[in-house]
Amino acid sequence: MKSENYYKQIFEQSQDGILLADVSTMKFIDANNSICQLLGYSKDEILQLSVSEIHPENDLPMVIDAFEKQAKGIYQIAKELPCLRKDGSIFYADINTQAITVEGKTCNLGLFRDVSDRRKTEIALKETNRNFNQLLESIDDVIWEADMQSNILYISQAVEKVYGRTIQEFRDNPALWHSITHPEDRDIVNKSHEELYRLNHANTIYRIIHKDGSIRWLQDKKNIIKDKNGKAIRIGGIATDITKQKEFEQNIDEQRLNLQKLYDNISDQLWILDLETLRIIDINPTAHRTLGFSKAELLRLSVPDIDRNFSKESAFKVVELLREKSQCSFDSTHTRKDGSKFPVHIRLNKTIYNKKPAIIVSCRDMTTLKYREEALIKEKDRAEAANHAKSTFLANMSHELRTPLNGILGMAQVLEMSITDKEQRDHLQCIKQSGIALVNILQDILDIAKIEAGKLSILSEEFNFTSLIDQVTKLFSIQTVNKNITLATSISKSIPEILLGDELRIKQIITNLVGNAIKFTEKGSVEVKANSILEDNNCILKIEVCDTGIGIPEDIQNTVFEAFSRGNDIINRKYEGTGLGLSIVDRLTGLMNGKIDMKSQVNKGSIFTVTLPLLLPQKNTNINQLNKNSLSQAWMNIFPSP
Repeated sequence: MKSENYYKQIFEQSQDGILLADVSTMKFIDANNSICQLLGYSKDEILQLSVSEIHPENDLPMVIDAFEKQAKGIYQIAKELPCLRKDGSIFYADINTQAITVEGKTCNLGLFRDVSDRRKTEIALKETNRNFNQLLESIDDVIWEADMQSNILYISQAVEKVYGRTIQEFRDNPALWHSITHPEDRDIVNKSHEELYRLNHANTIYRIIHKDGSIRWLQDKKNIIKDKNGKAIRIGGIATDITKQKEFEQNIDEQRLNLQKLYDNISDQLWILDLETLRIIDINPTAHRTLGFSKAELLRLSVPDIDRNFSKESAFKVVELLREKSQCSFDSTHTRKDGSKFPVHIRLNKTIYNKKPAIIVSCRDMTTLKYREEALIKEKDRAEAANHAKSTFLANMSHELRTPLNGILGMAQVLEMSITDKEQRDHLQCIKQSGIALVNILQDILDIAKIEAGKLSILSEEFNFTSLIDQVTKLFSIQTVNKNITLATSISKSIPEILLGDELRIKQIITNLVGNAIKFTEKGSVEVKANSILEDNNCILKIEVCDTGIGIPEDIQNTVFEAFSRGNDIINRKYEGTGLGLSIVDRLTGLMNGKIDMKSQVNKGSIFTVTLPLLLPQKNTNINQLNKNSLSQAWMNIFPSP
């Protein structure tokens, strides 16, 4: 009786929940207080329940299977079985079951221990480990751990990328680490092991041979891991691929070496000055060779000792300018150790030297260049004098030749009135035509000479543009009839009746262009087009001369405006001329602040376009000289630069 009471007390006072269930019916026949609290039922309510009613329906197959196996003694403990409380909530329990006989019935005595909190902790720990492992696998560095005998305990997936070998290859062959180390770096790695055991940590940079044959640089940081008693138990390390960093450092070293070579061998003097004190802190070999000082002597000097144009005050003014602009340049004079002087061009730039603000000074010896400049100026002066003399000679000769020519032409006209014989009149006509051609040639030469000598003035007078065009067309009417070609005009009504400009020179431009067009057109037509753009008191006159002639080959189009340019030999033999016409047109257009353009295709014809900025006449205004500034401004207003 005592024994029964004793076990009854243990049953009721146990902190674990205890249930007694009939194996055959799976009905509960007894329950202690702890299980009643866990399930939220009273004891009487529990005794009305069966095993299937205290577990979630979805988990019943697993629960019943465990119940039956425990009744047969196959195993005693069912881990983390879900249990259903009266309020519908679920908790997890480890159930330790023992099959016993009660009043002749086979029963399962189950001890329930609530492990819900432990289960949550384990799940959280697993999640943390999973996240940690994912983090390790996402890192490009190789993270590894080994025992004190260098057997691999853990190695991250990055090893396959960095080393080109699988994790299993390293597990199967511990000596693989040593064999793939670059032969020249194996001593370094061996010494790092000694350092590791001596200092408990080591940081090693060495090379390995990747599986693809490439050389990789690694930085391996490793530490001894100890237990709470200070005993070394493992080695942990991180190996980082620093190949790109090494390549970058090598490139920097090469650039630094190349810059040093440039600094040492450049022909200009290079000085480095302290930005605050202007003290010379470094120079290149060219500087002390050019100035005649040793490097040590120069480093004891200041800027005014070399450049007498600078006092300390003016030098610091340049520094202030540098603070604003970062760089500046100027010409000056340097003094050598022997007292001789030479011209230099100086360029200053702000820089950093030994982590401090500094100025880099580039000094170029201008002695040879100055000599060359002086020689070029003298040659230019001589050339200009010769050109002027040539132009003056041509102008004078043109005047001198025109006087007897005019006499010849005059006498030819007198003879023409008295001679009736047809053959003699034909000979006389040939003399007249040759004389007129020679006068035109002399006039072209005179114009070119005047332009080159700067003696051709552009006038500004009122003229009627439509009347001017009529004069030009009448001048060529007989010639076009003789060649059986058409000379047409298309004059826009937008052109004012009266304009201000040099009528003679504008007529000369159009005459030269039309004459050229007729000369090189064997069939078809020549057309003169004109229109204008008006703005305020300004008129931009645009003149086009179009023909259906032989055209100009593309390879000589860029030379047609040069003096004495006459195209190729075939054209020269067929068409007479001096090659001055287009050159005069181009220069006259330029003198009037205009421009000329050309488009041409062989056997299709040419289009010459002249654009001239002119003024409109104003009442009570007397203009004797062209106001170039006004016309230039008009040009810019109407046709602004792109």
